[in-house]
Amino acid sequence: MFAVGSKGDLYGLSPNGQGVFQYTDTPGKWTQIGGPAAGIYAGGDKLYATNPQTGDIAQYNGTPMNWTKVGGPGKMFAVDTKGILYGLSPTQDKIMQYTGTPEKWTQIGGPSYRIYAGREIYAIGQIANEIFRYDGIPLKWTKIGGPGSIFTVSSKGDLYGLSNDKKSVNQYTGTPWKWVSIGGSADSIYTAGEILLATSPGTFNLMAYLPQPIQQIPAAPTDLTASALSVSEISLSWKDNANNETGFKIERKGTGGYTQVGTMGADVTNYIDPGLDPGTTYSYRVMAYNSAGDSPYSNEVTVATLPGQIIVPTIIKFFINSTTYYINNAAKTMDTVPVIVESRTLLPVRYVAEPLGADVKWDTAEQKATVILKGKVIEMWINNPVAKVNGVSKYIDPDNQEVKPIIIPPGRTMLPLRFIAENLDCKVDWDETSQEITVIYPKP
Repeated sequence: MFAVGSKGDLYGLSPNGQGVFQYTDTPGKWTQIGGPAAGIYAGGDKLYATNPQTGDIAQYNGTPMNWTKVGGPGKMFAVDTKGILYGLSPTQDKIMQYTGTPEKWTQIGGPSYRIYAGREIYAIGQIANEIFRYDGIPLKWTKIGGPGSIFTVSSKGDLYGLSNDKKSVNQYTGTPWKWVSIGGSADSIYTAGEILLATSPGTFNLMAYLPQPIQQIPAAPTDLTASALSVSEISLSWKDNANNETGFKIERKGTGGYTQVGTMGADVTNYIDPGLDPGTTYSYRVMAYNSAGDSPYSNEVTVATLPGQIIVPTIIKFFINSTTYYINNAAKTMDTVPVIVESRTLLPVRYVAEPLGADVKWDTAEQKATVILKGKVIEMWINNPVAKVNGVSKYIDPDNQEVKPIIIPPGRTMLPLRFIAENLDCKVDWDETSQEITVIYPKP
């Protein structure tokens, strides 16, 4: 038998079990370093061998024929890629970890049918051939897959499994219950150093797997921070701890639960969240992702947008055939009364425009009134049912083309109230009973 350490050292046990040898890197040249032995186990920079008479296990000390007994006997042993030694008791009821001090071991699990070691330690349960991963705390294990007929681990620590029906060879991704199918039917699977081998069913031909890198889940981002940029924007930044992410997912929580609000590409570590409400508190978290899945979440941060400006609306009330009107409940007097013509209220435009801060201009030559407020320009002509809003022509009342500005004695220009107010972003309400018109700016 042969064994390969995680650093590439190759060891062999002679066919009669009398000698343990180390390859010198020169073809055909090996150095005897121990023996006799029943089995050899390698991992990291460590080599172990079992005594053929007692079943005890010894550690090679780096000098030919210099070995130290560290424990035993055991049903089987395994060495992970860091060189840590594990053993299964002869009765298979205990999985033990060697502490590094001869004869001192710690129970970490059991019972088990078989153990494997790679980057982590794995064990086969005694029921249903399910496989478990050791979580680093004695007696704490996580089921990661199965059932399977055979499992094997390469010297690099890659874990492979053959399905119970022997129709699929699978590789463990590092995430419980996530395996990637890498081959079809096989009679058995083996590892030789870093290489995975399989025998074909029926013919038993030996095949080698040429692996493609398996995508690992990216590391979680950390150090997430947030700051308010304005009444409607929050800026996020975080630390990228991965080198294999496709990008990042940004999630936000307001009054409800978390929802995804954006994604950013690989290596991007900031995001601006727009369109938020003023003076409102939000929480954020970020995760990295790729084809293998999502990373754990970053830390959560909570921040509030800047307070918005409190807008006090202007409320104007007019009454048909009354010269009294009100601006925010303060009584005022007009020099004429609002009238209804063609079912539309007309009045001198300045009484509605000036309280809103709008400019009113009159062109005698064209008989045109112009109202200007915050980029809105309304042009209206006497006796013309067509007006212009920001240069675009439109009927004052598409349903009644008789609605138009007029001049009434003794020369007062009367304009349609609703058309002007609504195009200045006001809300207009009409109360038939009281003959009252209410104009609210800005529109709620």
